[in-house]
Amino acid sequence: MNYNEYRDEAFATAKRNGFHDEACSVEHLKCLIISEMMETVESDRLAHYADFKGYLDARWNMPYEENFNQHIKDTVEDELADVCIRIFDLAGYKNIDLDEAMQKVTDNICPSGTFTEKIYRAVRVLAQREPLSVSLVRTLTRMLKIAEQADIDIETHIRLKMDYNKGRKYKHGKKY
Repeated sequence: MNYNEYRDEAFATAKRNGFHDEACSVEHLKCLIISEMMETVESDRLAHYADFKGYLDARWNMPYEENFNQHIKDTVEDELADVCIRIFDLAGYKNIDLDEAMQKVTDNICPSGTFTEKIYRAVRVLAQREPLSVSLVRTLTRMLKIAEQADIDIETHIRLKMDYNKGRKYKHGKKY
């Protein structure tokens, strides 16, 4: 995975969609990452997982957005992708070299416990007072590991969501 390419694309899309029209604090952007983590938990609580086979079967028979909304949107996979995209966006906003940071941070984590415990620990990492590049990479690493443990092809879901986000309206119809 080329993290800086994802960073640049996520930041450019967020900027184009109005998310950086005003200056934002790091705390604000971290809170949005945490809100995506909580949406991931809620999707897991509802046992709402992507129907990737349905998505693939329908890709030639319905518009992309409709297919995505029906088979992928608001699922655990989709929300995990959103967490990663928000991390990429914040890294782009602060011009953090994620590829370099990923090489420097060697957590070698293997999250254990329930899904909620894994997400909680990732929230704690993001909220710690350490250099932003370190907390972002440590959080991203945890999200990638959680996806791997759940047998989720996170790179595919990041790509799908980034493509979906390009067509969304200003601030996705939200206040911020």
